[in-house]
Amino acid sequence: GKYLYMANKTYYNNIQPSAIYKIGTGFNGTVKGVQYDSIPNFRTQIWNSIFYHDGYIYVATGDAYNLVKVDPLTGISENLHIPSGMLDNSSGKVITGSQYIISDGEFVYNLAFKDSTGINRFLIRKFDPSNNWERVGDDLLTSSTSWGSAFSGFFVAENYIYPAESFSFGYMRRIRLSDGFFEEEWATNSLSQGYQGYHGWCYDKEHDLVYTSIARSGFTPQFRTFVGNYKEEEGYVRSPVIGPSTKWDYINYDLLSDGYTGTTFTYLKGLNRSTKQWDTLFVNPDQHFSLSSVSSDDYQYIRLYMEFSDSTGGITEPVKFSKLQVKYTSLPELIITNKDFSFTPDSLMQGFPIQMNFSTRNIGYAIADSVKLTFYLGNAETPLYQTYINVKPDSTVIASYIIDTSPLLFFNTVNVELEYPTDEYYSFNNLALDSFFVARDSLRPAFEVVFDGEEILNGDIISSKPEILMTLSDNSPLPIDTSYFFIYLDNEVKSFKNDTLQYTYTPYPNSKATIAWNPELPNGRHIMEVLAKDASGNYFDSTSFRISFFVNTENEILDVYNYPNPFTENTYFTFNITGSVMPDELKVKVYTIAGRLIKEIDIPPSSLKFGFNNYHWDGRDEDGDLIANGVYFYRVIYKNGTEVITDIYKMAKLK
Repeated sequence: GKYLYMANKTYYNNIQPSAIYKIGTGFNGTVKGVQYDSIPNFRTQIWNSIFYHDGYIYVATGDAYNLVKVDPLTGISENLHIPSGMLDNSSGKVITGSQYIISDGEFVYNLAFKDSTGINRFLIRKFDPSNNWERVGDDLLTSSTSWGSAFSGFFVAENYIYPAESFSFGYMRRIRLSDGFFEEEWATNSLSQGYQGYHGWCYDKEHDLVYTSIARSGFTPQFRTFVGNYKEEEGYVRSPVIGPSTKWDYINYDLLSDGYTGTTFTYLKGLNRSTKQWDTLFVNPDQHFSLSSVSSDDYQYIRLYMEFSDSTGGITEPVKFSKLQVKYTSLPELIITNKDFSFTPDSLMQGFPIQMNFSTRNIGYAIADSVKLTFYLGNAETPLYQTYINVKPDSTVIASYIIDTSPLLFFNTVNVELEYPTDEYYSFNNLALDSFFVARDSLRPAFEVVFDGEEILNGDIISSKPEILMTLSDNSPLPIDTSYFFIYLDNEVKSFKNDTLQYTYTPYPNSKATIAWNPELPNGRHIMEVLAKDASGNYFDSTSFRISFFVNTENEILDVYNYPNPFTENTYFTFNITGSVMPDELKVKVYTIAGRLIKEIDIPPSSLKFGFNNYHWDGRDEDGDLIANGVYFYRVIYKNGTEVITDIYKMAKLK
């Protein structure tokens, strides 16, 4: 209460001792004429804090477990051990560094402006000097964030801690020491005069005075004195800005005015969306009143103002504003990002469908109705897909769509635009995009051609009215149509419109194109050539299918032989059938050289085909006995209606 003590800090590379200035409380507010006390045996680094307690000066030197204790009368100093250690101001941990530490006359307080996780939040440690400097209770983590390195000092008074900053307007906060609750904040400088350069603070409990220093580049070094506790005659309270709102409901507020004889004026103001001015909506409203008449279209934000006037000179207690409650419907806030896309699968073969799922989140406080989502494929101007959704607060809605990949290849980008017909908090986050990959089918299809159900070789004889069946089988889901086939007969292009080509298609997973053709062919040699590919452009082979064959329009049996001839045990009767009609009956009769019939063979017409045929004979007679070695004759009898063709041939058996 009689003197102030000020530290002179030295730097690490300076060998000069630190110094402490002793200033009488009757000083004129400047450092001029202050008394200087040199302490010759005090040679150490002073870090941020010194404080006076119980007749001694204590100096923080950066050592987390020791303070330097200085006798201000003799200058004799000694180390004082702090058992639990002191918090470093910028880490909230007990480590070598810089400590802010002060006394309120009874206890000593150590403050860090960051907690142990690195968050800007005030952390307070309390020591009891009368109990061997033991820590009192657990460290107190306040509800107040800090200003970080802009924090410049603090003091403790009447169970409150008052931290201050020296960055903007010298803001000071009041925080309860009982539970760390942040009560209020104010500017210690006049807002009209601007920043004053206030830096360090201390409280004189005996005289109820607060001292502060001006120590900043560009300012004259000074000390300022403020009254600690006093009662204002005039004042005001201004609430934070409330909103934005889509619908106002009601407002509640409480004033504690026991013993207050002054006047109070209350104003509810709204921010006009057109003029951007604060309009007065109500004067002296009830402490509970409806806001249903306030249009959120005109006023998205409101604020409560209170003006107080007390002419009693502090005889009565001041009014206190204790509670403000506003019920309203806030805005939604819709968020979409690139990560909200999912494609199942994200890579696939062309032609397979891909499912797109897209998530829209509402992190706001109101439901978002009629949200429009428009999806575009690549740079297309026409939407790929469009839908409307409703998203409740704090929820997610998924929109799904099946994309046809038939016309797509390789990387494909999907862009989405979100449109909300009314207000939300932000609209910059209403665009997103992602991509998926479509692989081209590179496998060749399988191709087959049969004539009357049989594959033929070059030079074979076929029916003059054959049933030609062509099939192209593919592994891709892309459909195959007639444009993928090119058919030539004797160098003439065959058309699906003008010829008897019949086309059918079986879709994936049994993808197969079938062409049935029943031409009527003239006598002679013919050449048929076919080129075919799948929908991805893969031909079935590197060359076309090409085959030559012969046609005989007469219903005949030609080129009759038995093979082998001579034979040892069995033989085959071979022949060509021509024309367009199968015989009604075909027989082979075997005779001895003397003309005796030993075997009659009926060849079923159902086993015959146009062109080359063969029929097996086991070399046994009608009794089932093997015939003897020798020469034999066989007669072939061909019947077709009234037409009968017969001829005799010779064969031999040798063993």
